Amino acid sequence: MANFGKSISYNLGSLTRFEGRDAPRHFWPYIGLLIGVHFLAGLIITVPVLVGAFSTAFDAVGQQAAGAPPPDPEMMQAQMMEQMMGSMESIMPWTIGLGLIINGLALAATVRRLHDRNWSGWWASLIFASMLIGIGTNYWSMSMLADGGAAAIQDNMAALQILGWLPWVGYIILLIQLVQGGDLGDNRFGPEPDPSW
Repeated sequence: MANFGKSISYNLGSLTRFEGRDAPRHFWPYIGLLIGVHFLAGLIITVPVLVGAFSTAFDAVGQQAAGAPPPDPEMMQAQMMEQMMGSMESIMPWTIGLGLIINGLALAATVRRLHDRNWSGWWASLIFASMLIGIGTNYWSMSMLADGGAAAIQDNMAALQILGWLPWVGYIILLIQLVQGGDLGDNRFGPEPDPSW
């Protein structure tokens, strides 16, 4: 637990220090905290909106249980898509802002951790490139829904699937490097990280 607190205070105090090296024990407690905060904040932002978007389906089930005839599935799907699109448009600025803040807080720590592996810190830009691909894909799919409905999504499903998986390539490349131990001894980015904690 002492390492957890030390990792948090160390990384928060080093948000603009992009030189040097950090061992996994310096990096992972801090990144774990950021991931947890991101997850919880994401839930707080999205769950109420998603529940509202699915209210059409909940209402239809309630009406059917009361003896009303079942709704037209295509009409119900179109209403849900419209509600979902409106909801997503309202929360996208919040989710994008949250992602930028969390990734900004993780940037310097990620660069120092990559340096410990003797990798250039520029590899950390994969985080933001992946994020931009995700944002662009979401906006493209929302504009297709607005212009052509579900049929437009179906027509472009292959491209959407590729663009949906592409950001994970960058994350996986980084994750493989970040979980491994660092170089023993000095490397081009400086001496081995302090082994005392």
